[in-house]
Amino acid sequence: MPNDRNDHISITEPPDGTLHFSRGLLARNTFYNLLGYVLPLPVAVVIIPLLIEGMGTERFGVLSIAWIVIGYFGLLDMGIGRATTKFVAEDIARGEQRKLRELVLVSLALLSGFGLLGGLLLALLAGVITTGLLNIPENLLRETQNAFYLLAVSIPIVLLTAGVRGVLEAQQRFGVINAVKIPSSLATFIVPFLVLSFSNSLYPIVGMLVITRAVALIFYLYICWKGLPLAGGGISLKKHYFGRLLRFGGWLSVSNIIAPLLGNMDRFFIGSILTMTAVTWYVTPYDMINKLFIFPIGMLGVIFPAFSVYAAVSTESLIILHRRAVNYILIAMTPIVLMTIVLAGPFLHIWLGDEFALRSTLVLQILGAGVLFSSVARVPYNALQAMGRPDLTAKIFLIELPFYLAFLFILTKSFGIVGVAILWLVRLIIETIVMFVLFRRTIPASIQNSLPGDRNMYSWMITSVAVSWALSLLPNLTARIIILVVLLGLFAYLAFSRLLDSYDRARVRQFACRTLGLRIRSE
Repeated sequence: MPNDRNDHISITEPPDGTLHFSRGLLARNTFYNLLGYVLPLPVAVVIIPLLIEGMGTERFGVLSIAWIVIGYFGLLDMGIGRATTKFVAEDIARGEQRKLRELVLVSLALLSGFGLLGGLLLALLAGVITTGLLNIPENLLRETQNAFYLLAVSIPIVLLTAGVRGVLEAQQRFGVINAVKIPSSLATFIVPFLVLSFSNSLYPIVGMLVITRAVALIFYLYICWKGLPLAGGGISLKKHYFGRLLRFGGWLSVSNIIAPLLGNMDRFFIGSILTMTAVTWYVTPYDMINKLFIFPIGMLGVIFPAFSVYAAVSTESLIILHRRAVNYILIAMTPIVLMTIVLAGPFLHIWLGDEFALRSTLVLQILGAGVLFSSVARVPYNALQAMGRPDLTAKIFLIELPFYLAFLFILTKSFGIVGVAILWLVRLIIETIVMFVLFRRTIPASIQNSLPGDRNMYSWMITSVAVSWALSLLPNLTARIIILVVLLGLFAYLAFSRLLDSYDRARVRQFACRTLGLRIRSE
């Protein structure tokens, strides 16, 4: 992993006094983030079928829910992690760095407290979750309960990790972040596989996962604390910092609690209404499709600190960065979604066999369409929070939750996992529309009319999904692949001419000329 000594936030001040994040800095750190998400994927593709075979579909279904529980309780940080990123980025931009250690200490103290409460809550609810909410087979009940007790121990570790990484993200230290993250992510799949050599019980598997997360936290803490400037006049935990973090994090915490419910309650409904085997049929394509979010998540993790600074000093710069982020995500995600929908059946057949292909192909296609809308919606979602309006995103989720749970119950009983996937897609389309409307209304009225329209963006996404879905119906795989290649070429032309600005088009031409020149010389 590259040395990140020069990865700290790089801001220049042009003549108009606005703060500017160079495209090179954001692009480089986005690349580091993408490495952190992409490198574990081949390992997951190879090991997941082996885990299913070694553990059985029921145990693997429980393990997948355990992974979600770790992630879900890790979001019970009252918004402190993201608030820390926002305020550290703003303080660095203003040159107020000498008190950063106080801010970070307050953040970690709050996260430790919330982590202990979350761990205690999960330990108390372990019996209710395993016996009442999930349809756990009798022979797996004891080891599942023991595994959930271990998960409770991991909650403070997960929260502290999120807080420390938030500080490093605000400093744009994505090189060292991913130097730790990549081995930790690989361990999520490799450790259960290694444990299978002597036991297929959930208890040792989850225990080893907790240990690997604790080791990652130790590395993050060392890197973070070493990189903070020394505080002048000692360190004190001032009430000002508690209030600053909690006020901003309050509404964020609502989003952090409800968003995972909206994203993950489907597998709990499937597990309680249908079977744990049905959970595996749904969760396997769902987890695979969630890996496609690596580009928007990787890019927006880098851009959020820039959004935070621009929201305070230059709304025009925020709008430009917002539109550019939307276009980059469309460029990155459209071909991936096209290929996912068109080749879902053959891929599942090769990867997991005939039964998985039969049960999960349509689910994978529907979820793939939702990925395109959700990826784009993450841009205004992050921008609204950076603009100091996390209440808006939280209120959307609050309104949405009861309707979603009601329809989830109905569609799971009536249409099984396909109905669940359809509801997931419809929810994401509605969220996308609402997020963009709220972003436009949050922009000052004096410049709202200068915002570009969103109609072309919606037309782009709808057309891409419709064309790929129609192409997937062709029975001849060879013809399907040939037409897909033609479509990808057309997409590349349209993306270059419609989505890139003049600066990016010039850079693409420059890169193409250099590449062509190298090829000519090599011949």
